[in-house]
Amino acid sequence: MTNKLTTANAAKVIGRSPHWLYVNSERLKIPRYRIGGRWVYFESELAEWFMDQKEMHEASSSHRPKSRIPTRMHVEFS
Repeated sequence: MTNKLTTANAAKVIGRSPHWLYVNSERLKIPRYRIGGRWVYFESELAEWFMDQKEMHEASSSHRPKSRIPTRMHVEFS
C-alpha cells in the first residue's frame, strides 16, 4: 500500500503551501480523499498527477511561440 499524506506533507511534495493545495485541489483535479474529516493524499497518486502536469506543461510550452513583448519601453512626452 502507498503512503498516506496529510495536506501539509502533500504540499511539501509538490512544493506549494498547504493553503494553496487545499484551495486548488478541486479545480486542478488533484487526487485526494476525505477520511474522518481530513483530506488524505496518496503519495503514488500525487506523484502521478504531478508528472502528468509536468508533461502537459512541457508539451504546451514547446508548441507555444515565444512572446515578443518588450521588457522596457521608452516613451517621451512633449
